[in-house]
Amino acid sequence: MVKLRNRLLIGLLLFVAAISFSCDGNVAGPRFKGDTYSLAALLMVGSPIDNENPVFLTKSNNIEEFEFTELFVTDANIKIYELSGNDTTAVIELQPVLDMGQNDQLTVPKIKYVDLSGYIVKANQRYRIEAEIPGYDKLVWAETVTPKQVQPVEDFNNLNIEGEGYSLNPATTDSISFEDLGESYPLAVNTGDFTGSLNMYLEIYCLEEFSTDLEFTIPIFGITYADSSIAWIYNSSGDSMRRIRLFAKYLALNYPEAGGNHALLRDFKQGVAFYGRYRFTIYSIDDNYYRFLYNNEGYLNGGVHNALGYFGSASGAKLYTKVVKS
Repeated sequence: MVKLRNRLLIGLLLFVAAISFSCDGNVAGPRFKGDTYSLAALLMVGSPIDNENPVFLTKSNNIEEFEFTELFVTDANIKIYELSGNDTTAVIELQPVLDMGQNDQLTVPKIKYVDLSGYIVKANQRYRIEAEIPGYDKLVWAETVTPKQVQPVEDFNNLNIEGEGYSLNPATTDSISFEDLGESYPLAVNTGDFTGSLNMYLEIYCLEEFSTDLEFTIPIFGITYADSSIAWIYNSSGDSMRRIRLFAKYLALNYPEAGGNHALLRDFKQGVAFYGRYRFTIYSIDDNYYRFLYNNEGYLNGGVHNALGYFGSASGAKLYTKVVKS
C-alpha cells in the first residue's frame, strides 16, 4: 500500500504534464527521501513555449509527507538554450505565471513557466534547459533534439467523400463510421523527406460529456449504453475509456499513391469506446518523452538530471471527427 501511495504522489508531482502512471508498485520509496524536484516540459515544434505548452517545476519536501500547497516552485531561474554544435544560437528566458486552472478537468491553481518573447520551437533542433532553484545546490538540466516536422493527413486514401473524414478544425461536422476507422481512414502523418523509425504518440479522446445516452461501439456483456456507475471513471483525468494513449515505434515509408513519405496508424479503433465526437492527437516524439511514457519508472528516464520528470519534444497536431454507426 505504501508503494502504491508513493506511485500516486509521484503522479501528482508530474500531473501538470497530463500523464497518469500505471499502478504497478515498482517504486522504491527510500529513493525519494528529502527534497524531490520534478521538471515537466514538452516543446512543441512550430509553437511557442506558452500557456498551452509551458514548463512546470514542482517540489515535495518528502515523498512520504507530501504537501500539496508547496507543490510548485515559484522562484526558479529557468532558461532554454538553442544549440548548434558548441555554440548557443538563442537564449529563451522563462517567466513564472499563475494559471487558476479554470479550463482544466482539475481546477487547481498552478505555476507555469512560459516565454513572453514569442520564440517558436524549431524542428530537428537541439535544446538545453537549465533550472537554478534557490536553496538547491544542484543544477537541474536536460537536453532534447526536436523531431523533424510531421503533418497529420486528413484523408490519406484521397476518398474525397463530402462530409467524411478527419479535420484540423475542432468545429468540424465531418464524420467517419466506426467500421471505416483504420483501413478507409487511417491516422497518418506526412514526414516530408524522412523515411525510417519514428517514436509515435497517439491520444484518443472522446469529446462528448458523460451521459447514459453514450452508446458503446462494441457492447460489453450485452450492455449497449453507458451506466451512471462509470461516470467517475469516464470523467477521471488519467487514462480511461474516454482517454486512451498509445505509443510505439512506427516506420515512415514512401507511399507513391499518397504522394510522399508517411507513417500510418491503422490498428487503433479498439480505443474508440463510444460513438460521438473525437479528438485524435498524433505526434512524433523525441527519445526523452518516449522513454518517460514507455518505462515503468518513466520519471527516472525522461532525460532530466538532478530531478525527476522529462524534457521532451514533439511534432504533430490534432485531428477531429465524429464516429458514427455504419
